[in-house]
Amino acid sequence: MMISLSTALFRVYYSAVHGIASRDDSHDQIEAWAPANIDPERWANHLLEINPFVVEKEG
Repeated sequence: MMISLSTALFRVYYSAVHGIASRDDSHDQIEAWAPANIDPERWANHLLEINPFVVEKEG
């Protein structure tokens, strides 16, 4: 099954914030930055605003 680019980017962002940043920041900060229940449309609109770029290695 193919997932959307915005979903894939959210998974990367979420795992980075909840994995790496959680070593140094409080639970409340982590949840504010990357809540599990974020609105997918809001996230997709955010991506359109910031226009990120993605590099795939061997992908």
